Amino acid sequence: AWDDGPSSLDMSLDMARRAANSGLKAILVTPHVGRSFRARPEPEAQSISGAVADLQRHIDEAEISLQLVSGAEVMLTPDGLPERFVAEP
Repeated sequence: AWDDGPSSLDMSLDMARRAANSGLKAILVTPHVGRSFRARPEPEAQSISGAVADLQRHIDEAEISLQLVSGAEVMLTPDGLPERFVAEP
């Protein structure tokens, strides 16, 4: 239930299973940073790695052979962008 991704853990696990079954070994997880999406409040950038680790734990428990890698999709706008990179490492 983050951004425009799957709306439930079951959907996330189904997607992970399908990805692994298709031969993928890893997926770069890129939630939006810098704006809200579809009226959902923007999560703190610092919470991404914890959320990815939590999903990875569920994937591992389901014995799905897939590695998640934390990332982010950054909205590039001229106003305040340099300050955000400094404020949100």
